[in-house]
Amino acid sequence: MMRTGHGRAWTVAVVVGVAAAISAVPCCVQAQAADSARAMNAAVQAPAQARAPRPLFTRHDAWVALGFTAATLAALPIDQLVAHNLQLPQNQNEPGLVRASTVFRDIADPGTVYISGGMYAAGMLFRNPTLADMGLHASEALVVASAVGFVLKGVVGRPLPRQAHADADSYHFGRGVRVDGNWQAFPSGHTLAAFSVASAVTAEAMDRWPAHARLVGFLTYGAASAAGVSRLYNNAHWVSDIIFGAGIGIFSGMKTVQYDHEHPNNWLNRVLLHTSVAPGAHGGATFGLHFQQL
Repeated sequence: MMRTGHGRAWTVAVVVGVAAAISAVPCCVQAQAADSARAMNAAVQAPAQARAPRPLFTRHDAWVALGFTAATLAALPIDQLVAHNLQLPQNQNEPGLVRASTVFRDIADPGTVYISGGMYAAGMLFRNPTLADMGLHASEALVVASAVGFVLKGVVGRPLPRQAHADADSYHFGRGVRVDGNWQAFPSGHTLAAFSVASAVTAEAMDRWPAHARLVGFLTYGAASAAGVSRLYNNAHWVSDIIFGAGIGIFSGMKTVQYDHEHPNNWLNRVLLHTSVAPGAHGGATFGLHFQQL
């Protein structure tokens, strides 16, 4: 039987995690929907010769980034408490939670690589340009988010909570470059990976199937949020690591798709979206490149 004090702490942790996930999903989808809708309306109404790409970063983006930063700072005081209570035996000995955390952890990494890369490969193999486009842009968002996360992990040097006597308030410039990986807590790599792909897929859905974008966002962001919570349950990250990682992933996905759609002839699209893949005569596959004249 769970003791009252521990039960209350566990309940608070669950409510905070669920509330954060539920509130993040519609907010992110609505922000993407509003931005995409404004861009589409402007594109339809403006003459072709007058159309110009939107600024990649806007004042709205600055406010969203500030919001994620504020949420990260607000989570710092509860980092240690949440990590402690999630590791209590009565919480870690729940088979359902253990299985779920493993599934969503694997969806984030390596799952996001397989999902985005698989979409691109399948699109090219079956000559489905929409699927190839979505897979490529999701892969790009994943690379961008991972690069940002890699740099921050090395620079910030925050300890993983699973270390003995780990202090959530301990930071050391450059300590994260150590090969043991024990000082790379901030930000969460699994979380930023999951949110980057979720954000990119949702942005693509908003451009292509606006009527279904909210459902797509609910499913993808919901899975990404669960991946972040799994990292808390596995004692791999602090709450603030998860929040900031989600922000990096969301921005990476949204901005990657925006840039690629407004610059469809960028060199990466020209090369990778004009590659042909076909089954070989004796098994395997054949590849070809078709270069466009600049």
